Amino acid sequence: AFLEYAMTMSFAPEVMAYLRVRPDKLDDSEHQAVGEHLIGTSPRGWEDVSNVMKSSLSENAKRTFVEGRIGAANAAEFFAVLKNVQAGADVVRLLAARPGTETAALLPATLDALYGLIYALQAACVDARTTTRVLEIIEQFSEMRGDMLPVREAQTLAVELIMQRALVAGLEAAVVASPAYRRHIETRPQDHRYA
Repeated sequence: AFLEYAMTMSFAPEVMAYLRVRPDKLDDSEHQAVGEHLIGTSPRGWEDVSNVMKSSLSENAKRTFVEGRIGAANAAEFFAVLKNVQAGADVVRLLAARPGTETAALLPATLDALYGLIYALQAACVDARTTTRVLEIIEQFSEMRGDMLPVREAQTLAVELIMQRALVAGLEAAVVASPAYRRHIETRPQDHRYA
């Protein structure tokens, strides 16, 4: 529910990706009270972190603020995961890449990077052309080179997020008209058949 709220409020993709991978970090106030720590995570704190991540502050200033808002240990873990997310896929390069092998070569190989990419792609859907390209990229998730990545689940999550974003932005016609989206819908019943 919090991630849905975060999406409607245009949270920084990094925060949404982190909380998808580490949902236990959404609110650690119970752990905070037991350990007598003064600073911990909370939904409101993550909203503040999102605002900082979207700001033009220097990297050092961002780190300082995040540490002050969610605590040193939580901030260290957040930035470690963020480093993996950022190293995993370059959304700008993916959007500019040609479909096929050029796109496949840019897809992530780790779970952190995959979730980072999903939320970054969702944030990139600002017009019909980009939304159509994002759906093509999602279709190519099946070509990711990482072992044990939840490809179908990632595709389903990504398409659901894109559709939610499209409904808010008035881009639903672009989604429905996309050949990649139609192929995704056609394959879904096969994934849910009972043996």
